[in-house]
Amino acid sequence: MVVDRSGTNRLPWSSLARVSPNVQVAGGVAAIMGAAAVMWSYRRTVATTPRTVNDEWRAARAKMDLSKERVAGEPVEVNPIRHAGKQKL
Repeated sequence: MVVDRSGTNRLPWSSLARVSPNVQVAGGVAAIMGAAAVMWSYRRTVATTPRTVNDEWRAARAKMDLSKERVAGEPVEVNPIRHAGKQKL
């Protein structure tokens, strides 16, 4: 492998020059995805519910979701997966 000594291929660690560019790209993508996963996980655990979302809003939203009307039949629930565990088969 030829090392580029023109000064355009600057790597923070000289040992990375021995690694193929494809592996460098894959490693960079993996590092970015890992950082994004850590930030997402942190945000999920630390985030609070907005102050506008209270019990009254949740009840009204559940009532609205369950009462969506169709032209050709009975009301249909917008998100059937949410209540799938409550139904008895």
